Amino acid sequence: MFSDVHDGSLWLGYTPTRCHACRQKGGHLASVESADENARVEAAIKAVVGDKASYWWIGGMDYGAEGRFVWYPLNKVVDYKNFVPGEPNNSYGAEDCLAVDSTKQYKWNDVGCNAQVEGYVCAFIR
Repeated sequence: MFSDVHDGSLWLGYTPTRCHACRQKGGHLASVESADENARVEAAIKAVVGDKASYWWIGGMDYGAEGRFVWYPLNKVVDYKNFVPGEPNNSYGAEDCLAVDSTKQYKWNDVGCNAQVEGYVCAFIR
């Protein structure tokens, strides 16, 4: 299931195969490169689930070097950062993916890539 939001460049989806589903629709997991883009992601999530506590996948991963996040599949270093204070912490040595946390003012948390989340944010080039 996809939910079309805003100007058609962001979609929210619910599936465990998040990267594959984004690619099938011609997009990729969202890269968030500014406060404005983060605000758009926040608004998109609120439009779909309101104030429900939830995590949403975005496309950042630090597989190559711990703490050095890149936007997948763009392979672009994450310059703009919006982490929850104290994050990223790589809890238990197993948190390599980024998610937006609605309970923390839509800031980011590093989480295990197999963690259960509400859904994912897929981005499309207009």
